[in-house]
Amino acid sequence: ETITIDDVSYAWRDIVTEDFEGHFDLSFLDPKQNCYAFAAVDIEWAQDETVELKLGSDDGAVVWVNGKLVHQND
Repeated sequence: ETITIDDVSYAWRDIVTEDFEGHFDLSFLDPKQNCYAFAAVDIEWAQDETVELKLGSDDGAVVWVNGKLVHQND
């Protein structure tokens, strides 16, 4: 599957982590500057509860949960 940005198509790549806290490092991406990184995660949870998302970036970041924008930092 691909995503198109400014008429350029990019392929999705799977990242598998065995970190049980859900951490993954995107520093392997090239180029390391001026690039986009998208992550999609499906989580099934048996009950409704409040959870905490920890996100780090030295530039902009946007987060959607169930189709709703919940964080944006340009």
